[in-house]
Amino acid sequence: MILALDLGLRRVGVAGSRSGLLAEPLETVTLKRGQLSEETGIAELCQALWRLADGETIELLVIGLPMAADGQPSPFGRELEAFGQQVAAELKSPAVFEDETLSTASGGSDEQAAAIILEQYLASQPERSRL
Repeated sequence: MILALDLGLRRVGVAGSRSGLLAEPLETVTLKRGQLSEETGIAELCQALWRLADGETIELLVIGLPMAADGQPSPFGRELEAFGQQVAAELKSPAVFEDETLSTASGGSDEQAAAIILEQYLASQPERSRL
């Protein structure tokens, strides 16, 4: 399963794809015991992701990053990149980072933003190399 994350300090939108072709909004995880920047927040998020994967291997994490006008991660994006790498390490899953600009502009829920991030990633992959 591929999971996409729209990271925030307290809320994380999650979308998934079992086929590697279609993205499905799954849930917005609200961290209750801490912020993502804290060890407890990362552990809480990982527990929620394992639950959402429902026994399937998390083959890849696609993590949305806010980008600056120059195409580089914004200062907050660099923080989120570090948190995303910690989450990926905890899950023992590879991670890729995707520009979240279009997902933020959509104005939808956090899980819908994660689905847009995942759709963007899937559309950028040659069909033969999709998971």
